[in-house]
Amino acid sequence: MMGYAADVTVIVPTLNRARFVSKMLQVFEELGFQGHVLIGDSSVPEQVQQTAQAVSQIRNFRVIHRTFPGKKVFECIAELIPFIETPYTVWMCDDDMLIPRTLESCARFLEQHPDYSAVGGVAIALELDPDQLTQALAASRYRVDAIEDDWASDRLRRLLADYTVTGYALSRTEQFVKRFHPSVHEGLTDVTFGTELLPSWMHVVQGKVAMLGQLFVVRLKHGRHYLFPDAFDWITNSGWGRSYEIVRDCLAQEIAARDRCSLDEAQTVVKQAIWGYVGKVLVRQWRGRGWATHEPRTVKTQLKTVPGLSTARAGVQGVRQYLQRSRDRRLGYSLSTLMNGSSPYAQDFQSVYRLITQRELDESTDASKRQPEFLTTGREWNDTVTS
Repeated sequence: MMGYAADVTVIVPTLNRARFVSKMLQVFEELGFQGHVLIGDSSVPEQVQQTAQAVSQIRNFRVIHRTFPGKKVFECIAELIPFIETPYTVWMCDDDMLIPRTLESCARFLEQHPDYSAVGGVAIALELDPDQLTQALAASRYRVDAIEDDWASDRLRRLLADYTVTGYALSRTEQFVKRFHPSVHEGLTDVTFGTELLPSWMHVVQGKVAMLGQLFVVRLKHGRHYLFPDAFDWITNSGWGRSYEIVRDCLAQEIAARDRCSLDEAQTVVKQAIWGYVGKVLVRQWRGRGWATHEPRTVKTQLKTVPGLSTARAGVQGVRQYLQRSRDRRLGYSLSTLMNGSSPYAQDFQSVYRLITQRELDESTDASKRQPEFLTTGREWNDTVTS
C-alpha cells in the first residue's frame, strides 16, 4: 500500500476531445499518479482510437477505457461504477487537469473528517488560444467555495444562494455511487440536472464540503466547451418538470434522513432553494442579453437615462476588472505570478503548464491511419473495449 496515493479513482466522461484526454493522461503520468482512471467515451470512432492510443502509452497507473456511444455524461459515469475498486472517487471533465498530490491530501482529509462528504482545493482557470491550444493567454481563479454548515438543509440553501460548482471534488466512493447510481437517474432526462446540478447539490446534502489551500485542478478555457442550454429553454423543455421532481425527491429524502425532519419539510426546503436558484439564473440571463427594456420606472432605471452615465458605468466596470486582476496577482492566481514562482501554487501549476503548452511531434498526423497495435500494448489492465 502506498499511503493514500493509490486509493483514488478518477472518472472521465469524454466526447470527441481525445486531445485533452491525452494531455490529462500525460499530466497524471508525469506527476506520479498511482490511482485508477476510468474513461467513458461517447466519441466518434476516430477520436476513440486516438484516446486508445494515449491509453496504451500509460505505464504507471491503471486506465480502463470503455465506449458508450450516445450516452450522456451522467450515464457514462453510472456505467463505470462497477469498475471502481478504490475507497475514494472523483469525476472530472476531459479538459480539467487534477493535481495527484492534492488528491492524496484530499483522501487523507476525508479519512480524518467523517462529517465531510467531499473535499477539493484551489481551482485555476487557464485560458488558451482557441486556434493554438498550446498557447496560454491568461490565468485566473476559478471560484469554488467550501460549504461547512452543520445542517444539510442549511448547506443546500447556502450553496444555491450563491452557487459554485462543488461537484468536482473527491468523495468517498459509497457516497459517489449514491449520487450517480442508475436508480438515482431513472427517468431523469435533463442533462443539466444529471451532469452538474444534482451531483453538486447532493455533495452538500450528504455532508460538509471542504476546500484545501492546495492547487486541486487547472481548468482549461479554450472556446470549445459544451455549454448548457439557454436558461429559459432549459426550464421549458419537455423533460424538465419530471427531472425536477426526481431531483427534488432525491434531495428531500437525503435531507429528511440527515436533519431528522419530515419529508414534507425537506421538500419545502428543496423547493425554495431550487426556485431561488432558477429565478436568479433567469434574471441574470435576461439582463445580460439586454432584453430588460421595459423595466419599472425606479430611481435605478431613471439614472440610466442620465447623459454620460453609461460611459461612467463602463468606467466603473473597468475599475472592477482591474481590481479583480490585481487581487488575482496578489493571491497568486495570475499567469505572471504562477510563472515567476511567487504564487504558492507555482510548482504544481508549472508542471501542468509545461505539458499543456508542449506541442506534440505528431500533432498533425491522422490518427485513423495508425496501426491498431495499441490494443495489445501497455499493461494488461490499461484496456480499451467497445461496449
